[in-house]
Amino acid sequence: MHRGLALTAALGVLGTALVATSAIPAHAAVDDPITGTIWQDYDSDGMLSAFEDSGRLEGIEVRAYDGAGNVAGPVLTDANGTYSLPVTSGAARWRVEANVPDTPQWEAWEDSVVGRSAGTGSGTTVQFVDVPDGGASGVDFSFQVPGAYVENNPLVYLPAYRYGASDGPQGGLFGGTAHPYDAMSPNSTTAVPTTWQVPFQQVGATFGTAWQQASAPGELGTLFASAYVRRHSGLGPNGIGAIYRIAPDDGTATSTTASASLLVDLADHGIDLGSDNDPGAAVGDPNGLRPTVTAQNPAYDWQRDAQAWDKVGRVGLGGIEISTDQR
Repeated sequence: MHRGLALTAALGVLGTALVATSAIPAHAAVDDPITGTIWQDYDSDGMLSAFEDSGRLEGIEVRAYDGAGNVAGPVLTDANGTYSLPVTSGAARWRVEANVPDTPQWEAWEDSVVGRSAGTGSGTTVQFVDVPDGGASGVDFSFQVPGAYVENNPLVYLPAYRYGASDGPQGGLFGGTAHPYDAMSPNSTTAVPTTWQVPFQQVGATFGTAWQQASAPGELGTLFASAYVRRHSGLGPNGIGAIYRIAPDDGTATSTTASASLLVDLADHGIDLGSDNDPGAAVGDPNGLRPTVTAQNPAYDWQRDAQAWDKVGRVGLGGIEISTDQR
């Protein structure tokens, strides 16, 4: 009788132990993968939006460590921004890290914010992950370039071309102007309202433009425009290598007028941009020296503009772009 009770009690203890053991989830085995997606978070919300699919990042390094110091990886994300990182032990918990390459082209990149909504959301660049049997998925990361954004309804700057030398008869007309991105004309016969009209006599023909973003909310940033060789429209007063800084006269986005000053003349720094004149082009010849300002050759024939016809796109500057670090 006592033996039967003892046996029943032992079986009860064994059953309890078996139940307790079966409640513990199985953890990863060697080579089970940790997987995820890494992308450029254009809107800095930590979520992978449909329009960010084109910004999935290739070449991001991912590695992981367990509590015993075992290392998994590194592996690199593929062209779809995805990675698969096999673990190297049966540890249940791993520290997973993602890092952009340590090269100059990635200097401006930073980790983005943690996603808070439903869907594919980013964690921090260091995440502690429970890895069950079969591996862990959805260990996602995102990065951003703080300068690679545009505010709502930004100003858009458009160069304008005028006939002749920069100080010629049309020098007082604007050589560039800006308008809000969503600006519209009130009717079919009225031009879109513009701001920041900079005189042609200060910049001449320009083409490349770049906007250095503001360093603080409420500021405007800085606009740059570069000289451009174009037929029938002369260079600005600083010549073929000029990059101009353009600022609104009253310091606001709605300023009607703006003024330009020389930021840099690249020709002064030994950069060979060519010339908009043939060797030996003579003063006093209508087809000779192409003047930067009228006084250099008042006789020049701008209607024919013989010097420039074979030089457009071959000499001088083209487009310009500011680096992502805004420097």
